[in-house]
Amino acid sequence: RYWRDWSSDVCSSDLNTYLIMFRLYKSIKDNKELGLSWQIRSDNQFTITNESIAIFDNINSFTQNQLSNVFNDKGFSQTYHQISLTYRKDYDKQMGIGLKVSYLSGIAYNDLKINSTTLSIDTAANYYNLYLNGKFRTTFLYSDTIGKKFFLPAFKNAGLAFTASVNYSFRKGWYVIANLKDIGFIKWSNKSYNYSLNRDVGISNATSSDATTRLKNELNFHTAY
Repeated sequence: RYWRDWSSDVCSSDLNTYLIMFRLYKSIKDNKELGLSWQIRSDNQFTITNESIAIFDNINSFTQNQLSNVFNDKGFSQTYHQISLTYRKDYDKQMGIGLKVSYLSGIAYNDLKINSTTLSIDTAANYYNLYLNGKFRTTFLYSDTIGKKFFLPAFKNAGLAFTASVNYSFRKGWYVIANLKDIGFIKWSNKSYNYSLNRDVGISNATSSDATTRLKNELNFHTAY
């Protein structure tokens, strides 16, 4: 019974795909190297309640006639290019430093927030009503054609990132490394699309096999503003 557990599940993922990586060793003595890389990265995090999963599984999982604010989900995702220059050098036998400066080019950004929800169930009539109020913001329309320009780096959603690391080897064998990794930002364009999630959805024949499909269709995004 999903409704008994009011906790939320936090789903997060960080995807990193290298398209190009090149390293040039300038000096063997100092272990000095220069590098160039091109990555496509994706950062995603969503907080989803157990009830949000249960309603797409079986409406009979809910034994109460009315529930409030149990579908208040939120999340964001961003996908971007990261083009980096790296430098590393050992200053002596014990200490070495590394630096990385990156240019970031945003591909897509999505932000979801559901502020209030109400579920009303009429078991005798085999019917339920779901009300949601929230917003969804994205940098592209889902009706847009995804072509080559969508995946090429540009200056529309630009950003910078910085990485620094220091490693030190002690004489007794201890090894310490400190990192400041990918500290930066992306300035997303003000031209974004907002979808209103102010919906009042009624589902009849709630226990039928196609009830979940009808619910998904009703929750599809409509006109952006």
